[in-house]
Amino acid sequence: MAMTLLRNRLLIIAALFLGGLIAGNALAASDSLKEGGIGGTGTPAMHGGIGGTGLRPNDDSAMPTLAGKVLFIIGQVQAQNLGQVRSLTKGGAVQVGDTLKSGKGATLQLRMEDGGTIVLRPESQLVIESFAYNGKQDGNEHIALTLLAGGFRAVTGNIGHLHKENYSIRTPNATVGIRGTDHETVFVAIAPPGQTSVVEPGTYNHVISGATILQSGQDKLLIKPNQTGFAALSGTSPIIMDKILPIFGDPKANSKELKGNHGDANKLLHDKEGVTGSSDSRSDSIPRNPDKTEHLANSSGDSSSLETIALPAGPGNAVVDSKTTSESSTSAGKTDQNKLTQTDLIDNSSVDLSTLETDASPAVSGSAVVGAHLGLRSVGSAKVGNAGEKLLVEHYEPSAYSNDATGFNYVDHQTTLIDYKTANVDTVDVSWGIYAGGVTFDAAGNALAVDFHPFAYVNGGATSPAAISAIGGSATFSSIVGSTSVTESGNINRSNSGVSLSVTIDLGTATVTNYNLGVTDGNSRSWNGIFSGSAPLSTFANGIPLAGTCVCGSTVSASGSAAGMLIGPNGKGLISSFIMSTTTGQAVAGAAVLSR
Repeated sequence: MAMTLLRNRLLIIAALFLGGLIAGNALAASDSLKEGGIGGTGTPAMHGGIGGTGLRPNDDSAMPTLAGKVLFIIGQVQAQNLGQVRSLTKGGAVQVGDTLKSGKGATLQLRMEDGGTIVLRPESQLVIESFAYNGKQDGNEHIALTLLAGGFRAVTGNIGHLHKENYSIRTPNATVGIRGTDHETVFVAIAPPGQTSVVEPGTYNHVISGATILQSGQDKLLIKPNQTGFAALSGTSPIIMDKILPIFGDPKANSKELKGNHGDANKLLHDKEGVTGSSDSRSDSIPRNPDKTEHLANSSGDSSSLETIALPAGPGNAVVDSKTTSESSTSAGKTDQNKLTQTDLIDNSSVDLSTLETDASPAVSGSAVVGAHLGLRSVGSAKVGNAGEKLLVEHYEPSAYSNDATGFNYVDHQTTLIDYKTANVDTVDVSWGIYAGGVTFDAAGNALAVDFHPFAYVNGGATSPAAISAIGGSATFSSIVGSTSVTESGNINRSNSGVSLSVTIDLGTATVTNYNLGVTDGNSRSWNGIFSGSAPLSTFANGIPLAGTCVCGSTVSASGSAAGMLIGPNGKGLISSFIMSTTTGQAVAGAAVLSR
């Protein structure tokens, strides 16, 4: 009972604090839905669906579906459903199909039927598109929310605990997926004439704990704790902000001030708004990409797949002082996700991840990763279950891994994850992307800075040797599921058409017999690299040599290496990393996911 009271009090504190974080004109949200548009954004309603999203509530039952109940409320909050409007009060029910609309200075806290919590900000509109929970996490549970204006904070309950794909949030220009999360989502509409938003219009997602995936178009961005992602209305790729914006605040701040002062809620809300809802200047409030992203037009005029990322400080082979690294501070809006410590204990090529203080956990059995160090011109892999190979994950992505046999290792330290995407191949989850930054170690245990690290990762789905032997025959993998590449100057080509790759594997003898790579990189250069002959799959996992050319103004010789391994219970997928370079300094590295 005492724990329940304490939990409820903490949730009320969160509601009071969040309610005053945004000034009225910051969100530029209208008080009502304008005719023919979503929240005044001008996006037309579709076929009479809820909030103009085209989705309908669960109307196959005569009784409305209960989604949650009101735990706490300040000010006026209404629920609109099928033309009916009702004012919400403490203890009142919210239902599937409800559009929740909070007035100026109003705050609403909900306890959802699956145990989750939602806190609606002032002047916000949130639609409960769907909700289903029968008390079991059997894959049939689901929740879908649409934020039309304003913002809300959500602490996920049982829905999304085991089946995270069943929890989704939409805004007029983006979607948010969760990975066991306490987070805040805000949608800022274009300000009406004569008004100015304090931040750039678009969707903002701030993670307090856990992680989220912010998606705009086909581009996805992984957001970690204390990071804020932003998706602009223009449709450009989502970015990580370099600071926490004034529309958000520290949820731990001033908790003593709020505790025990619920009676004077309006004063507290006003005080909080005055502290966190203002900015010294607009230049300090607009989104800024810490990687200084600049979009470059390619020959076809399509700039959506190309961008350049400024190189992290220091060359690719610079030695990093372990004490300085572990104690260095990060820029505002970022956290040191993996504190690098005790590197002086590493005195050989075997990197003992247990000596590194990280927030990561061991990957599940069968998980595997292939990667490439661009500046260091190397590729490699690690697989859970192989002797001497370790793999740690954080928020379901590779965070640190090592292969004692080859000396290939990597630690996600003070990095930005860019061009991140996911897919399902042969029933297993696979992801790929590029870490800008990170650390590796040489044979003497010295920490080396990594400029860019493309990777491909499979969560518990690497094909076992027994399965490969049982399949038998020969297979060619040439269908690109996804790919990415980056050049020595930081130019990225995120388009799948930027990589062509064909890999032939003799499954009966477990050997790779052909690897034929073509890359159009972010510098508009054309590369090709070929391996012909025969190499065991165990060798392929750690790198096979490539020979080829680069059309870098003129055609010059190039060399490199590639790593890869089969994925899926039926061996129908393949992940690969690659690197090619010339003797005059040009280079490209990347990762690809293929199917057959």
